Amino acid sequence: MMNSYIYQRYVYATLFDFFTENKCPDFLFKKFIVYMFSKKLEFLRLNKLTVAIGHLLQKCYSEVNDLILRRIHRYSTYIEEARNIHENLADSGIDVVIIKTLSVFPKDISDIDLLIASKEDLEKASRVMMRIGYRPAKSGMEQHLWRRLVDGVVVDVEIHSSIAAAGYEYYPKRLVFERAIFINKVKVPSYIDSILIMASHLVMKDLYITLSDLLEFGITLKKYIGDEEVLLNEAKKLGLEIPLLSMMYYDSVINPRDSHELSSWQKILSSTVLREHYARPSLITVVSSYFRHASKRAKRELLGKVLKEVMSIPRGKGLDALVHYILGLKPTVKRFEE
Repeated sequence: MMNSYIYQRYVYATLFDFFTENKCPDFLFKKFIVYMFSKKLEFLRLNKLTVAIGHLLQKCYSEVNDLILRRIHRYSTYIEEARNIHENLADSGIDVVIIKTLSVFPKDISDIDLLIASKEDLEKASRVMMRIGYRPAKSGMEQHLWRRLVDGVVVDVEIHSSIAAAGYEYYPKRLVFERAIFINKVKVPSYIDSILIMASHLVMKDLYITLSDLLEFGITLKKYIGDEEVLLNEAKKLGLEIPLLSMMYYDSVINPRDSHELSSWQKILSSTVLREHYARPSLITVVSSYFRHASKRAKRELLGKVLKEVMSIPRGKGLDALVHYILGLKPTVKRFEE
């Protein structure tokens, strides 16, 4: 575990410096990456780091292997498809924001997540997806899961009408649309919303945190937000301070150059358990996150509605992640060949 802890710090620090200061590492890092690809490939896969490392290797050493080339091609295909889908939906009058997909640095993408303004647009969006070549991902699945083969790459798309874990809505859609920004003509959440959605999603739905998530947090904070108090104050308003504190806690462990002033009580509520290849929020962190958020929602919404959503979680789509979390199994992350 100690060796794992050391190379997590090393990889994080190197990629953080590269994507914030354009700083190339010395050749020791290149040798280290060769070792990682031969002995620690699972670490790179579970932390969704192959594309980011590929960009660094291309610029700093002008050298990449076949796996990295395939992953960069896959990443570029997903980015172009995200733009294509957004353009076609917007041209059809559908208000859409791409969430959890386009980040401030090139982390591996598992699918394209689209958030539409209303459930009424689901049927219209389905027609647009069919028109541009997408089909339902699996027979018998709901129509918001789509798939298409693009230039040899299987592109998966999921259309959401809310930001939820199973039936529990953990982030207000209204806020996302009100504060959305355009980057390269694509509508995405504001930087603050992007970080808070990510933190909430990791702690309350995926139940694990990767180094790529931590890098997105650190890079966004440094380059686009600046003051973490602004972020924390917004999280408190939404009842999401515990997921954010969990990111800050993990950041303090992996990146000692950043000093987040967490009280002893905050550290207990937001503790993160480091595994060999990834990190898990502690059980008290997950439970406290839901309790705090549900309590906040209950002050402005009907208590019965909130409780009904909470009760839907074990029966919902996130059950697989919950089972893996309880049993201590590895997270479900796509294999490189998928």
